[in-house]
Amino acid sequence: MPARIDCPACHTTLAVNAANREGVVLRCPKCRHEFAVRLRQPAARPPAWPGHDPLAPPLPHAGHDTVPSQPGPARTMNTALLWIGLGASAAFAVVVAVLVVILMRLSPSPDGQQIAVAPPATESTASPPSGSGQQTPSSTAVDTPEPNGTPVNSQTTSGVPATNQTATIGSPVSSVTPASPPAGPPVLAYRFNGGEEYAYSFSIKAEAAGTTEQVHGMCSLILSRETAVPEFASHEQTAEGSGSGFVVTSDGHLVTCAHVVEGSTKIDVVLAGQSYPGQVVAFDKAHDLAVVRIIGSNLPTVPLGNSEGVELAQEVRAVGYPLSNVLGESVKITRGTLAGVVNTEGRKLFQVDASINPGNSGGPLVNEMGQVIGVASAKMAGEDIDGVGFAVPANEVLNLLKSKGIVPAVATGGEKLDGPNLARRVTPAVALLKVKIGPGGYGMAHRLLVDFSGHVSSSPARTGNVRAPGVPRVENERGKLLLSERGELIDATGNAQIPYLLGPLGQLIIEPLGAAGERTWQTQRVTVLTQVVGEESPNSLSARFRRRGRTPFVPQAKVVVTPAVETSSYELAGENGDLVTIKKRYTFQTIQAAGTPPLAQVTGEGTLTFNRASGYAEKLDYKATLVRSSRTASATIPYTLAWQRLDQQAIERTRAQALANLEAAKKAAAEQSSRGKIAPPVPPKVDDLLAELKNAKEWDQRLNPLMALERMRPVDDRRAEVTAAVEPLMNDANHSIRDRAIRIMGRWGTKQTVPALAKMLEQRDVDVRRATIEALGQIADEDAARELASLVLESSDRAAAVAALRGMGNVAETAVIRLLDRGDRQVRKEACQILGEVGGSKSAAALKQLLQNEKESQVRGAARAALDRLVKAR
Repeated sequence: MPARIDCPACHTTLAVNAANREGVVLRCPKCRHEFAVRLRQPAARPPAWPGHDPLAPPLPHAGHDTVPSQPGPARTMNTALLWIGLGASAAFAVVVAVLVVILMRLSPSPDGQQIAVAPPATESTASPPSGSGQQTPSSTAVDTPEPNGTPVNSQTTSGVPATNQTATIGSPVSSVTPASPPAGPPVLAYRFNGGEEYAYSFSIKAEAAGTTEQVHGMCSLILSRETAVPEFASHEQTAEGSGSGFVVTSDGHLVTCAHVVEGSTKIDVVLAGQSYPGQVVAFDKAHDLAVVRIIGSNLPTVPLGNSEGVELAQEVRAVGYPLSNVLGESVKITRGTLAGVVNTEGRKLFQVDASINPGNSGGPLVNEMGQVIGVASAKMAGEDIDGVGFAVPANEVLNLLKSKGIVPAVATGGEKLDGPNLARRVTPAVALLKVKIGPGGYGMAHRLLVDFSGHVSSSPARTGNVRAPGVPRVENERGKLLLSERGELIDATGNAQIPYLLGPLGQLIIEPLGAAGERTWQTQRVTVLTQVVGEESPNSLSARFRRRGRTPFVPQAKVVVTPAVETSSYELAGENGDLVTIKKRYTFQTIQAAGTPPLAQVTGEGTLTFNRASGYAEKLDYKATLVRSSRTASATIPYTLAWQRLDQQAIERTRAQALANLEAAKKAAAEQSSRGKIAPPVPPKVDDLLAELKNAKEWDQRLNPLMALERMRPVDDRRAEVTAAVEPLMNDANHSIRDRAIRIMGRWGTKQTVPALAKMLEQRDVDVRRATIEALGQIADEDAARELASLVLESSDRAAAVAALRGMGNVAETAVIRLLDRGDRQVRKEACQILGEVGGSKSAAALKQLLQNEKESQVRGAARAALDRLVKAR
């Protein structure tokens, strides 16, 4: 019969049917709380004899297991007497149980609810026969996951609160006393009650170069009343996707990425032209790895190499099925080098410059001997990062396989292979995974749709006792979060960012929680850092450095996007009743060229308090250090963050104060605007700035006039004079002077300025070339466009040149059309994409001509997309 177990969070009674296993984890279908149950193994059954139903309950026997082949009259009599005795014992037990129930119902429980207690069972009480159809009334069957991912069929007895009980699955409840909490780490999950507001106030204090800044704000979370949101529709619908994988055992174990198979309801594995149904047998989301099993024998395998032995600049190849819906279902190989090793908090990622696209995910990254040194993960590259790919080291794959008792093919020496031989060695073991994804798919956690609202208020900085000029800055925002019950962010809306790389406002309060049984856990992802160009020094405390999204409080400006890795590590540190203390460690670091300091780096640690009974976070105390670097300087900014949940009275006070701050900010802004109308500042004159620049003897004396010229709106009849005065400074030894001179040449430049800027491209200094390319892009002239188009041929300058050509608009059309005849496939593809944005009728004709002769599918796809865009723009 089903065993009855109470949810420790909401006290709903669960009637469970499952195999007898230790450590089963149940999920309450009412509150979604998960908890572990220790199960007792049933007594061994006597041996079966001919005609015995193995599914029937075991017959009682006295002292031995010997069963005669032909039962006689004496045995029949003994059996009858035994059943009579058992029946009398059971009747007595039922009478006692009824009396206990009546007494318990007369006595209220501590929370004011009546407690129903299941009748006690003794060792002599027999289980009802299997298949008898007995079931607790008004029960609803649910699927509850076990640790190994196999669902446990359970039933919820609605409307009957009960006490916690220790149960043996498949036998009656054996005790009526509440059971002690299961041993091991507590099970943590977010649970937001409908209609209840979870509001938090936060404060940040940062210091740098004698300046202190205070940031305050509030964030409120509430379970959304909407069942579906258009922005998140792709996460709630059935969809199809594809990825790659590779065979590691001849009997059918394949390795792929976790994100390829997460949410899968069906997996088809295409290997060597044959399709196999696949099943996930191992899943490691922290490392983005999974193992899929197919039924086969004597399958080709690819051996795992030692990823600890890889070296920078080592040649690698990525093998897989990128963009199979566009490029077709044939295996592709791209070549590149190991560009870097990202190592944070003991976790490694390989950075590669080989082309990795969607569909490559899960495919092998192999060395020149055809040995797997990593697993390509296009998802980690990030949608805002161009030309940067990442791979999970092969040793992480080996660890996962060993933990599941899987023995893979492992490399033992070998010799280098040329391209064709390597392809013949590796590709037979690389598979295409066709995945159907939908609600209830593999690893699909229960999802929470949460509305958030809040504000960020940044007070003016103070130096000593002197208030720096400025107006308090206040930003309000509303949005939505789509979360798993473990706090994993699936999607989000909203743009407001919290300073010091603390991330989006709506996500500040949500920290990822560990799975059942975990005392430590870790998350790692590749993200991006955006930086406003030329707006501030490293010592500035403004919020213009941030992880994603637009910059708060400042107008839109040109930004630089840099890939970065962030890692969060968590450890259970203690318990005090329902309050669980979690230690958090965090690192964030931009990915730079070898030998170059990170553009931004954050290290921090703090303590999170989580209420496991109620399912929400109580507070966080956190300290961190932000190190920011530029080409000429660096700054270290220590800061603290504290947030805590508010009660209803505190919520009202905080909102009232926020409204007062907002009104004060509006009033101050109006006063400043009014003063500006009465006495507008006198803009500097070009003659004065040129004279100051001419008379300057030191670099710091040149800086002010250059900054003023850079900010000024160019005066057409003074352009030639300004560029002539600035041109010699483009080769100044001081980086600040040189870079500003180049930017002024672009801002004030004309057709006559192009040759001087083109000469600067003879230098190999990366910063000089990047600044010169941006300057040429600001000059609306065909000569400048031709210079930029020639740089598209250089892989090191291509990204900057493409961005500059796009910014030039239609003036770049003729120069870009000429790139369609180039032999480099990537150049032709980039040209198609540029023409789709800046082209006109000439571009449409050129693209149609290209499609008649083009063989490369990537280029053809880009040309068709560009043509469609031009047709729609007409």
